[in-house]
Amino acid sequence: MTTRFHPPRRNGRPHTLSQDREWLWVHWGDASSYEPFDAISEADFAYRFSKGACVSGFVERGFLVAPDFVGFNYVSCFWGDAQTHPVRELDSQEKQTITALVGSL
Repeated sequence: MTTRFHPPRRNGRPHTLSQDREWLWVHWGDASSYEPFDAISEADFAYRFSKGACVSGFVERGFLVAPDFVGFNYVSCFWGDAQTHPVRELDSQEKQTITALVGSL
């Protein structure tokens, strides 16, 4: 899997990701790079989608958001290591949380 991401920054300086834990990796459609988050609640879903957007389905390692991200232009979202290698998919509770977060816009 070829990935591109910008290393996280803390206080304007690059921050090294911990190697001994999982990170939530999110890639916002075709126009962004992978970004690491500590938790679903920290991913800035509310700022990425238009008002009235809703999760229209889940795909392997991601989800569709109508009308913003559909077809091959979906939101990649999975748990992975510090190098963006997938470790696990979102579980059913995490999918419900994302659906609720996006639906509350």
